[in-house]
Amino acid sequence: MATPHQVLPGCCVGALYHPPKPLYQPEALLNQLELNLEEIGLECPAATVVLCGDFNQLSDEIMCEKNGLLFLVKQPTRGQRILDRIYVSSPIYTVVRIVTSTVRSDHNAVVAYTDQRQCPQVKTSTKRIYRRRTPSQHASFLQYAASIDFDIAFFRFRRRRTISV
Repeated sequence: MATPHQVLPGCCVGALYHPPKPLYQPEALLNQLELNLEEIGLECPAATVVLCGDFNQLSDEIMCEKNGLLFLVKQPTRGQRILDRIYVSSPIYTVVRIVTSTVRSDHNAVVAYTDQRQCPQVKTSTKRIYRRRTPSQHASFLQYAASIDFDIAFFRFRRRRTISV
C-alpha cells in the first residue's frame, strides 16, 4: 500500500510496490490509494503529491484518471516495459531521466529533477594512448641512474643555494 510521508513543506511523497502476482485485488489497492489521496487533499489542500515505485501491471490510464495524477516516466525501466513510475499531482519536475541502477537490479533507476541546472552532466571517458616501457628500457634507466653520483649533484645544488643567499 502507499505510505505517504511529508518530506518538504507542501510536498507529500509516497512509495508503492505492487508485486507482479499480488495477494490482493488490484482494484482494492486503487480504491485505498484514492482514499489516501483524498485524505491528503483534505489535510493539506495545497500539497503536491509525489507517488513513485514499482507498479508492475497497474494501468497508467487508470492511475491518472482515477486519482488525478500526472504520469512522468516515458521510457522503459525494465526491458521494453515501464514498471518503475513517478506520478505527481502537479508538474514540479522538469527533467526525468532513466539511468542504470547503482545497485544490482534488472530495473533501471528513475531520477527526477525540479530544475535543469540540477542535472549532472553526462560523463564521458577518453582513451589515451601512451608508450609502454619495455623491461629493457626500464633496465637501461636503472643502469643510468646507478651511474649518477648523487653526492656531487647534492653538493652542486647546496653550493648554488649558499652562493645565492
